[in-house]
Amino acid sequence: MVAAIAAWGTWSATHFGADEERERESREKRSQIYADYLTAARSHADQKTSATYAQMNFHHEQKQVPARVSANVSAARMTYLQAKADAARKVHQLEWREYLTTFTAYRKQVDLVYVYGSDAAWQAHLTVDRAIGDDPDEPLSDAADDLLSAGLGQLQVVFCQEASATPRRGCSG
Repeated sequence: MVAAIAAWGTWSATHFGADEERERESREKRSQIYADYLTAARSHADQKTSATYAQMNFHHEQKQVPARVSANVSAARMTYLQAKADAARKVHQLEWREYLTTFTAYRKQVDLVYVYGSDAAWQAHLTVDRAIGDDPDEPLSDAADDLLSAGLGQLQVVFCQEASATPRRGCSG
């Protein structure tokens, strides 16, 4: 009987210790994933807006360049306008490349939240994703920006609740 109790004690200590270790590892993994997701989502949303405005500026500058030199537009003025349009095009290209980089980083974090995150984290992501939208040529509206803030706030609450073994009282949202 004593041997059985000792064996059960050893088994339960090992079993419960393993559960605690898995829980700690899960919290650590989610903590990193949620932190990286928040960073990637914010960066991607900001870059989407920057790329969109760079594109709009390029199109505006391109429209300012007349088709030919005329009585109203000197060759020097046309050269100046074309240089402004070329500079705006270069800025747009740089912003677009950065947009693609942030989009890729964001999608990678989305995949990790899908696999390792909780249902609450996934729901928060869906709110963020609706806010950012699929159209790279559409800047975030005020309503989309508000939705983005709400989704990121939801994920921060989930992060606070799930990343700590003893969440603070303020984690309820």
